[in-house]
Amino acid sequence: MKDIPMFTTPFGIASLSLREVPYRKTAYIRIVATETCEALINECVSFCRLCGAERIYAEGHSDLNQYPFYTAVWNMCCSKMQFDTKAEMLYPVLSENVDHWRDIYNKRMADVPLAAYMTEADGKALCKSGEGYFVHRNGALLGIGRVSGDRIRVIASVCKGSGSQVLCTLAGLTDSPTISVEVASENLTAVSFYQKMGFIKTAEIARWYCVYDSGKHWTGDNNFAVNNCYDIK
Repeated sequence: MKDIPMFTTPFGIASLSLREVPYRKTAYIRIVATETCEALINECVSFCRLCGAERIYAEGHSDLNQYPFYTAVWNMCCSKMQFDTKAEMLYPVLSENVDHWRDIYNKRMADVPLAAYMTEADGKALCKSGEGYFVHRNGALLGIGRVSGDRIRVIASVCKGSGSQVLCTLAGLTDSPTISVEVASENLTAVSFYQKMGFIKTAEIARWYCVYDSGKHWTGDNNFAVNNCYDIK
């Protein structure tokens, strides 16, 4: 299912992310412009439900704070000098192993807030970008990751206690003295891990609210959050 970058209604404009609907029955709304937030949300929710969404989240307008809070997205940074970046064994993601990488990613990220399901098309794009890696030690797989510039975009360990080794190895691939990650505030395990590793919150990038879930549609009379995600052990 394709996203709709500009969903235009009489009440304003929003960007609809529908790619998660076939896999997780989830849709995301980013408000672009509106004077009547609730009316725009109602239009967007109706359309997303017709597409099959059972959970819908929105961000981009101050009036959304009248809906149940889902999660914020934080940017966290750390000096690269804090890490011993001596690499474990790294294997790049290639066409012959990308399905294994995708399988690990999708299983580890299934319950992570705002994590996007990785499709076959996403896997092909990952191979082309050269950003994906497997991290091994002595023939044993420790975890996977994705690195772009100064940002670690994905990290997932597969062995308990191996998160720090995976992070340090991926840190060695970044091209800046400062390493950054994006993490959902409700992903408490990941937030705690990064703080322990020396990362600090530098900015709140977005704040997501739940505007529809399992047949219950909240309105302004009530008070209650695709690929930067982490599963770390």
